Amino acid sequence: MKYCKRCGIEVLGNREVCPLCNSVLHREEPENRERDTEEDSFPDIAAKHRVRRQIFWIATYVCVILEALFLFLNRLFSPGVRWSLITGVAAAYILSSLWQMLSRRKGHIVKIYFQAAAVFVLLAGIDYSLGFQGWSIRYGLPCVLLALAVIILVCMIVNFANWQNYLTMQIFMVLFSLGYLIYSVVGRGGNRILSWIVFGTYLTLWVMTMILGGRKAENEVRRKFHL
Repeated sequence: MKYCKRCGIEVLGNREVCPLCNSVLHREEPENRERDTEEDSFPDIAAKHRVRRQIFWIATYVCVILEALFLFLNRLFSPGVRWSLITGVAAAYILSSLWQMLSRRKGHIVKIYFQAAAVFVLLAGIDYSLGFQGWSIRYGLPCVLLALAVIILVCMIVNFANWQNYLTMQIFMVLFSLGYLIYSVVGRGGNRILSWIVFGTYLTLWVMTMILGGRKAENEVRRKFHL
């Protein structure tokens, strides 16, 4: 740290002259230089990114080695049962979740969407490895959607100051649940009862948010959709 004898002030950084009187700055005693260095330093962001990448690649290496071992054991002892596919899907889910947790560039709403999709893919992979009985679509998907509705409600309560940020998410999920309802009614792959429950849950959540939010919720919808 440097100081100006004329103004009697301390100046941080690498300045050579005083910003007030343009006089030449003088250095303090050596015992004070360490504190100056600490105050004028910045965190090494690049080092943190390197550590995150290293953690992710180490986890990837471990998962690949374990999956290769499981695949070998599956082919060796039980070739008729594809249980190694379950471990492979689980490893992919773990790695994708770890990548999301280590990523600082994505908001929590994107991470919530990603986790919900990853859980459903995990259930679908398990269902497929067991011969695909269709339970991942009839029961797994509705349960994931209901859990996502609970998460949205909890996030709105915890982040009450910015509750309107979840309106777009609610509208999207109302449309998605409506699509699943149509699929369940028209086709035979879904669960009609659970699809009605999921659609009713999201529709009720959105309507109650619009009613309680009042003008603020209406303005947020107009702003998001440029109405």
